Amino acid sequence: MKRIVLVAFSLLLLEAGGVRAGTIAPDLYALLDQMEDTEVVSTIVMLNDQVDLEALNRELDSQHASRAYRHRRVVLALQEMAQETQGDLIVALEKGIDDGRVISYKTTWISNLAVVEAQKGFIERLANRPDVGEIYFNYEIEPIRPMFMEKAPESLLASIEEGLERINAPAAWARGYTGLGRLVSHLDTGVDGNHPAFAARYRGLHEPYQECWYDPVTNTQFPFDSGYHGTHTMGTICGFTVATNDHIGVAYKAEWISAGVIDRVSIPVTIADAVTAFEWTAEPDGDPFTIDDVPDVSSNSWGISPIYHSGYLDGPCDQVFWNVLDGCEAVGVVVVFAAGNEGNSPPNSVRNPANRAVDPFNTFSVGAIDGANYGSNPAAYFTSRGPVPGDCGPYTTKPEVSAPGVHVRSSYPGGGYTYLDGTSMATPHVAGAVALLRQADPNATSEQIKTALMTSAQDLGTTGEDNTYGWGLINVDAAIDIILATACTWDITCTPIGDPIVIPAEGGSLSFDLSLTNECRFSRTTDIWSMVELPDGRQIGPVFLFQNIPFSPDQIQEATGLTGDVPGRAPAGTYTLTTYVGDYPSAPQDSCFFDFRKAALSGGTISGDREIGATDSRDLTGVDTWVQMISWESNDFVGTVEEGHATR
Repeated sequence: MKRIVLVAFSLLLLEAGGVRAGTIAPDLYALLDQMEDTEVVSTIVMLNDQVDLEALNRELDSQHASRAYRHRRVVLALQEMAQETQGDLIVALEKGIDDGRVISYKTTWISNLAVVEAQKGFIERLANRPDVGEIYFNYEIEPIRPMFMEKAPESLLASIEEGLERINAPAAWARGYTGLGRLVSHLDTGVDGNHPAFAARYRGLHEPYQECWYDPVTNTQFPFDSGYHGTHTMGTICGFTVATNDHIGVAYKAEWISAGVIDRVSIPVTIADAVTAFEWTAEPDGDPFTIDDVPDVSSNSWGISPIYHSGYLDGPCDQVFWNVLDGCEAVGVVVVFAAGNEGNSPPNSVRNPANRAVDPFNTFSVGAIDGANYGSNPAAYFTSRGPVPGDCGPYTTKPEVSAPGVHVRSSYPGGGYTYLDGTSMATPHVAGAVALLRQADPNATSEQIKTALMTSAQDLGTTGEDNTYGWGLINVDAAIDIILATACTWDITCTPIGDPIVIPAEGGSLSFDLSLTNECRFSRTTDIWSMVELPDGRQIGPVFLFQNIPFSPDQIQEATGLTGDVPGRAPAGTYTLTTYVGDYPSAPQDSCFFDFRKAALSGGTISGDREIGATDSRDLTGVDTWVQMISWESNDFVGTVEEGHATR
């Protein structure tokens, strides 16, 4: 259900150290130096003010926040930052449009930036603005091209692919972890949406296509592959042909969405396209209050080679993608990247942004093993290796993990299959594994999932983490055990009775049922409370509150027929009743909500949030006071009412 976001959450801002003008990246500066003032260049303009996602994540971790609540908090924080800080820049850009100095611009919230195509002189003046941080050149990006291709014979189309066996996926399937109920995604060349390996599980078959297929280049409405790369990688993530029982994908029952923004053949695709694709991935349906549209993982097999693009941006460790990737992961999407196919010459051959090394997890890069030899699992000759330069961060060992990347059979556009080699083939094994781990614990954070994959990996090469295999070959079944050991979440539902609920103008009551399940493996207590969002956007309450309710593992508690009275003097309009579980009042861990409506007085009309008309002479300035008159019935949580209390 779509609804306008009206509740404002406090922001944790990362303020620049004092007001300073922006900086033009060295390579862009060199390019501008060779241009005339009126020549046009496409740039990424990063604003100084960014949400402090590290602090926000710490806060949400301390609350054991659910994925749904985490997603909502982070998206609203990112969007509010953009709304509060981009206004002056947009005014300047609009004036530039009028003057003919700006060709086009687009702002984003996943990172607080603007993509600006403008004349050299205008870009240089932007750098003098105090709200502008770094300005980068909007480079073209490219896929990590496979090293080998061979058509697969049709006789093999009834099997479990060797790479899936190697990462122990069949053992996870035998326990019921198949990707069922999960959603996967990638940024790639697109997908053949009609391929029998996954056509039936395209999310767009039952949801609006805008939520399921992102094509900013040609604006198509159904997935297609401009090459073959994306169809092959999607097959390894989730491919399965029921008719032949052919398993090529790890999460073979997951649904999928995709962004076709890499290597569109003759159409240049740039950093800007990837940034907007990540923003779409983080919030496909545009509603922060929904989570089922948000994928569990984004698989990426592209990047900028430090060998072929040695002058790229600020050097091999530029930061243009860093805020974007952090934003995507903070909202609940695990991002994985192929390390690259540049081998070990030079040693720091990992592509950007896979070479980011600010902590043990980011960016989570994947190397390739040669799965043809079960005994030794040698590293593929082409797999990019670390260490990465110190400018990329203190954790210079790369990659993080490895997966099969040699002679990988997967889907090919038109319904066929091919063998391909590359870290592009290894990475979707990891992406599919993420979906299985999310099935085990839907609220597992990106860090928890990555930790499970690293600590359960089969150590190869030098003991411990190394610059060839990372922590080793992933073992998805063992990683699930680690996730299950700490899995802890709530399942809360609130079901309005008589939906849609319309309260008469003279007042009336509403009722709903509430169900809450402790999905942790240990006992715990919680508070449960409800708040009402008024038509003007204010949230007030609580209209009821239960505190210190004990729950055993897997225990379900229900309260049926919770009833509240809405007085006649409450203003007309749409209200939202949200029920939270967590630590009252400021640390909710999950929530459910529904809307109800208060009808207008007879003969009046509704303008905005208030009734007007000859029959409407009420003073609505004291709206808050009506909530105090709601008399919630003290329906008990079974066997626990003595542990809590209800406010009236």
